[in-house]
Amino acid sequence: MLKVLSGITTFLSLLLIAAHFLRAGNLILAITFVCLFILWFFKNNITKKILQATLLAGILVYIYTTYILIRERIYNGLPFTKTLAIMSGVTGFIFLSFILLTKLKHEEQ
Repeated sequence: MLKVLSGITTFLSLLLIAAHFLRAGNLILAITFVCLFILWFFKNNITKKILQATLLAGILVYIYTTYILIRERIYNGLPFTKTLAIMSGVTGFIFLSFILLTKLKHEEQ
């Protein structure tokens, strides 16, 4: 059950990260993030570490983007709570995916 849940959340997280880069106009990075899910099917330890590093990078990108968006909205006098809630939810979901992947990795060893 944990393996299925980890696979679903990892795939959705990679899709979220890919969507972020696609919206920024970087098609190559978007395709790369979606294709990285293939690594999830390998039992090699290095592939799990690559996926973990990818998810951590995605978390950092979303935290930085959240900071930029909130700063701009405050500067322009616009409400920012919805933006903060949405971006926090996305970041939290990717973090949950990272935790599940880490737990799965430890159970497979």
